[in-house]
Amino acid sequence: MIVSDEDRKHWSYLPLTNPLPPAVISNFSGRTPVARFILAKLEENSLVP
Repeated sequence: MIVSDEDRKHWSYLPLTNPLPPAVISNFSGRTPVARFILAKLEENSLVP
């Protein structure tokens, strides 16, 4: 299999990162950092958990 430069732009070929969880407005505290990513997206769409 030959992987082209264009193929390497796909997310699965990118190096792993360790992003910080986003700031959220709500005082709902999730148990994990993943919960803050979900809550931020909910807030972005004017939804509540």
